[in-house]
Amino acid sequence: MSDIYLVRHGQASFGTANYDQLSELGYQQSRWLGEYFARRGVEFDRIVIGGQARHRQTAESICEGMNASQPLECIEGFSEYDFEAIFQLYLQQFPDQRPTEGERDRTVFYRLLIRALHAWADDTLRGELPESWQQFESRVRDALEAVRDTSRGSKVLVVSSGGAISLATSLVLEAPPSAMISLNLQLRNTGVTRLSNSRNRAHLFSFNEMYHLDDSERHHAITYS
Repeated sequence: MSDIYLVRHGQASFGTANYDQLSELGYQQSRWLGEYFARRGVEFDRIVIGGQARHRQTAESICEGMNASQPLECIEGFSEYDFEAIFQLYLQQFPDQRPTEGERDRTVFYRLLIRALHAWADDTLRGELPESWQQFESRVRDALEAVRDTSRGSKVLVVSSGGAISLATSLVLEAPPSAMISLNLQLRNTGVTRLSNSRNRAHLFSFNEMYHLDDSERHHAITYS
């Protein structure tokens, strides 16, 4: 039996020219999570990250909070899908849904992103994308299987993004693509999803845990982007 901890990255830089960069709060969330792991006596045999800068920054800050130094192993299969490309292609196909200047806030963005993701999963988007839904699903499945197959009896930390973690969760649950989309938008920054890995399959132990931010003085640090 092994345990796989899937952690979404800390708060990134939504609304800036470079989303793929932790905010100051994102670094703090990650350190707090590391401190929580240290208090609980949680030690990892492996630390795996996806390919984005925010994944590495989060993992390094978790290690800082744990007062631990471990190598980070990058598995590209845990990289996030290109939500910006999907979003823009959807708006090209449905220009009447393009938000006006006054509507450009997170609520509007996420409402349209949900529609875009459903179109992507249903293969109804027309145009060039970095990858299809089927390719995304295949690489996340392969990445999860690779970690499972090489980590028997180990405790593994995987730092990734909401889409990849939600898809991994839905694969374990044998749920349809619509479940991934729903789970994706529930995941909070540095939320912890735990899988227990037996010989034959993985099982969902918990989803989106936020124990490191449970203190009332840290509720302001619960974020979604």
